Amino acid sequence: MKSTAAPTLFDTTRAMTTHDEAEADPFAAEEFENATFANVSARGGVLRGKTFTRCHFKNCDLSGANLSGSLFENCTFTDCNVSLVIMNDAKMRGVTFTACKILGVVFSQCNTLSVDMNFTKCMLRNCNFSELTLRKMSVRQCEIIDSDFINVDLTGADFSDSSFTGSEFNNANLTRASFIDARGYAINPLSNKIKKAQFSMPEAISLVEYLGVVIK
Repeated sequence: MKSTAAPTLFDTTRAMTTHDEAEADPFAAEEFENATFANVSARGGVLRGKTFTRCHFKNCDLSGANLSGSLFENCTFTDCNVSLVIMNDAKMRGVTFTACKILGVVFSQCNTLSVDMNFTKCMLRNCNFSELTLRKMSVRQCEIIDSDFINVDLTGADFSDSSFTGSEFNNANLTRASFIDARGYAINPLSNKIKKAQFSMPEAISLVEYLGVVIK
């Protein structure tokens, strides 16, 4: 029977009593299981090729960190800054972001065979989700600004109650996707697949504008 690692807490807000503790790197190991990282900063750090399984990141600053080749499986990020992280060949399996700041992340650099992410109440600005298969991805109550969804499979995705500004959908498969109560999206039904997708009024009027139809 496979043993399960005991939960581990890394919290840099606690008082440091020795020089060794102050110098300790919470990400020094190569593999982490059932670990919680609270108030940890790895800004600009190198976390390449590491494995995180059932780990939780709370109020952490990972901005500019290099996550290339790392595996995140069944992990959660809450109130974290993950802006400008490098995702080359990173594997994201069952990863949830909640109330996170996510700026300038090229998710299309992730390993295309291992991408399963969900977002709630996050700010997504200048992010790129192009060329990925993101079926049933949930992006609820998020602010999505200047981000790209090009040549992407978003079948069954849920963008409910999210707001869009300057974001592009092009050659995207939005079959059965939900945009209920979403705002500001610009989706051309001639260049995207929207069969059985759900939209709310009055925002749904924007779909008709691409067809050259005048509604009075």
